[in-house]
Amino acid sequence: MEYAIRRTYGREPKPNLSQWHTVTMTLAICGVSLLFAYQYSDDYPIAADDDTTLPWRFISGLVKNSTAASLFGIVILAVIALMQQRMNYYMTLIRYKTKLPFLLFFLLGSTNLGFLPICPASIAMLFFIPALFELFRSNEYMEAARAFNATALIGIGSLIWVHLLWFIPIYWFGMYKLKMLGVRNLLATIFGALTVYGFVLGWCIWQRDFTALSIPVRQLMAIDMSFPQNLMRNFQWITATGIFLLLLAVSLYIRFQEFASSLHTRRMLSFLFVFAAYAFVLLFIYNKLYFPDLLYVMYMPASLIFACYFSSKQGVAAFLLYYIFLVFLFLSVLMQIWLL
Repeated sequence: MEYAIRRTYGREPKPNLSQWHTVTMTLAICGVSLLFAYQYSDDYPIAADDDTTLPWRFISGLVKNSTAASLFGIVILAVIALMQQRMNYYMTLIRYKTKLPFLLFFLLGSTNLGFLPICPASIAMLFFIPALFELFRSNEYMEAARAFNATALIGIGSLIWVHLLWFIPIYWFGMYKLKMLGVRNLLATIFGALTVYGFVLGWCIWQRDFTALSIPVRQLMAIDMSFPQNLMRNFQWITATGIFLLLLAVSLYIRFQEFASSLHTRRMLSFLFVFAAYAFVLLFIYNKLYFPDLLYVMYMPASLIFACYFSSKQGVAAFLLYYIFLVFLFLSVLMQIWLL
């Protein structure tokens, strides 16, 4: 039997990228990017047309002006980044104190204007990440009740952004990698999502109005695999492809250095890379309407992989690579503004 992973933190290596000057520079770029987004974004009020889900229409209707929308978006982004930080605790991917999981997700989210002020995926992530908590903290054993609760959370999140349902297979893959996928747990996850939509169906029958189900079905069927034509969307594709290629390079590097990592760490990194690659493929399938939302989800595993890589590197080379990464993302913000 494999030994249990202790959720404790060791001493930080010195120097490291969680020191105050790197944190300050990263947050400064995030702040400037958010100011640019507030100044140049024309997505006010938050878009909520007839093709959006009913819960998203309700949420967007609560935000009445651009300032409130911006503040709401920043708060949601910060909360998800903090949840990323907490996820590292459950995954024990980085085994010493570091701010990189928080910093890198907040950085990626701040420097992509397509996410701002807020998008349906950002709200849905508030339900998806706690479901992942249930997966990572189970440590090779998950009760069927917890598996049911996890996919019920995903089902609730999908009422806001229905494409979250596409990530249930990724949840199954994570259970498989962590040796928790059995018939009982598989059935529990299926019934968890079905229970949520069973209640929705009951509500529709009672109201004699099936809009709450017909809209999500239309969104799932809105497949568009054509390459986008406008410059702004093309540049987002270039950025997304660059991030994915960097992920591939980092994953290959970690793979060749796997002798220095535990079996648990290799499993986690394998799951995260498949997760990111899966989201990247979905970008091609739902290119036209849901590109920012799917990219938002892809940045979640990407930020954890980058955090694992940068946290393991020390010295001048690591600092130079990190600051090149910061410059690249900041230039991407300027290019997005220029192409507006």
